[in-house]
Amino acid sequence: MTPLKKKLSFVALSRVAMAAVAVLGLANCASTGTVESRMAKHAEAFSTLTPDQQQMVRQGRIEEGMPKQGVFLAWGSPSKRMEGSKAGKAYETWVYREYEPQVTHQLGFGYGTGWGGYGLGRRGRYGYGCGSGYDFSFGPTVHYVPRTSAVVNFENEQVSSWETEG
Repeated sequence: MTPLKKKLSFVALSRVAMAAVAVLGLANCASTGTVESRMAKHAEAFSTLTPDQQQMVRQGRIEEGMPKQGVFLAWGSPSKRMEGSKAGKAYETWVYREYEPQVTHQLGFGYGTGWGGYGLGRRGRYGYGCGSGYDFSFGPTVHYVPRTSAVVNFENEQVSSWETEG
């Protein structure tokens, strides 16, 4: 096989491999973290809910009086859990966060100089290297900023209050 054919077959093979990884990654995202997957994985917890609560979980909704398992099945694991006490009663708070992309455009310009260490140069000679250069850059930068999307408060292992952004 000629070097060109080897290079082309490697490029084609690497493209197929990258496509396979992307497909598997998307399939994994689609199959995890859904209401249906949590209900299937935690069928016993789902069966302890009342019929009304089961219907709410299927719709991805919660209500006051719902147990923690119902909230987990409907909304998944929280981003943060906090415990505390109010008026002598223990409570727990679940905070759900989402990440929003924030795009900024940046313009940059730079100049630098430097020199290298002692080493083998062209034609087998030893010597020092030095140089300088300019750099110009422009483009968008994406940062993901967390925001609180929902807060659920529990007393006695049941929802006492909740709020969502909306």
